[in-house]
Amino acid sequence: MKTIRLHAVSDALHDRLKLLATAAGLSVSDYLLNELHRIAEEPTAEEMRARSRILSEMEPSEAPTKDIRA
Repeated sequence: MKTIRLHAVSDALHDRLKLLATAAGLSVSDYLLNELHRIAEEPTAEEMRARSRILSEMEPSEAPTKDIRA
């Protein structure tokens, strides 16, 4: 496993992270690790653009107006 160190974390930011970690029942380190996993799983802007291009090229399987109710 690798280690990541952060420097120049303000007192206010550290206090906020500590509060959030405590509320989640985690240490600050574990809380941040969970957040890093969440961030890393989010698609990048380029991945979102690629998905959008693919979706815009697809034909709808049914007429969109079929689901509209008066």
